[in-house]
Amino acid sequence: MNQHYLPFTVDDFIADEEFQRYIMNPDPVTDQLWQDWFLKHPDKKNVADEAASFLLNIQFNTSIPDKNAIQLSLEKNLDKISALEMTEQQAKGRYRRRA
Repeated sequence: MNQHYLPFTVDDFIADEEFQRYIMNPDPVTDQLWQDWFLKHPDKKNVADEAASFLLNIQFNTSIPDKNAIQLSLEKNLDKISALEMTEQQAKGRYRRRA
């Protein structure tokens, strides 16, 4: 572990990929590295704990729409595509007649 973490704020720890891995996917080696670093820099423990708490409490909406909603959306988008294609074909036809 290097010294570039010394000026880190909560936001810096949250944004740091190495810290994210340590919190979200800990492994024995990484865990030991961070624990050793915190022993050398106890003043950063509270800041890192706050960042860790934030990372662990992030929740993403993982709801999946039902099949009917998916089908309806697909049909709606396909109708829009068809309408655009028809409009383009009509526009091309108008230009050909004038030529």
